[in-house]
Amino acid sequence: MLNPRWIDFFYNRQKGWIDGTKLFIDTVKKYCNLNFVVLDLGSGSGEGKPEFYSIKGLVKVNIGVDISKEIYKNKIVDKKVLGDVYRLPFRKETFDLIYADYVLEHIGLINDFAKEIKRVLKKDGFFIFRTPNLYHYIPLMAKAMSRISSSTLSNFRKRYQSKNESLPLFYKMNTAVELKKLFQRKGFSIELLQLIEKEPSYLMFNAWLFLMGVLYERMVNCIELMACLRSSIMGVFKKC
Repeated sequence: MLNPRWIDFFYNRQKGWIDGTKLFIDTVKKYCNLNFVVLDLGSGSGEGKPEFYSIKGLVKVNIGVDISKEIYKNKIVDKKVLGDVYRLPFRKETFDLIYADYVLEHIGLINDFAKEIKRVLKKDGFFIFRTPNLYHYIPLMAKAMSRISSSTLSNFRKRYQSKNESLPLFYKMNTAVELKKLFQRKGFSIELLQLIEKEPSYLMFNAWLFLMGVLYERMVNCIELMACLRSSIMGVFKKC
């Protein structure tokens, strides 16, 4: 594993640079309100998340839900609930805001998922998410590696999947076009939908791969025609 100073040298020391996680949670905080009931969808154990990830004090209550019992270890949310994203254990129109950080790529039944988000979200409520872009090299490699068993690629797959808790990956709505089409069809308006490329921290296990990732990041951020190849999709959708 490379020294974190590599990230500092190429990114943190740059004026105005914000890492991907901070950009996402700052977007969530922008939409928070002291009267809001908020759902952290697929919140997991919360382990490894930075201190700034918490939205405590910015909303009325932040409830975390996850299919895994790891949710009970979560210290970031106010309340912890074990539940399935396709059958959320909440009443209709419970939440003012729902946010999901790297969850959508694990959703196989996308229409059922979008329908359930709409059901538990209040009118004029917000759904905020960050998810991998299918056209980025990491999802493409992950899909390819699912069919390959060589030792080198298997090691890479284990490193990548450990970051995503080894859940199944489907990528069924992981393009900006598909997300927009799906949620507009369910009655949402698009407040924000952007493709972003941040530091390639997932390549920190190898110096040469990390440097190639830095070069790729510079290219797709400088050339607008390559924006469709950026690593993540971040969106804010509003229920009409």
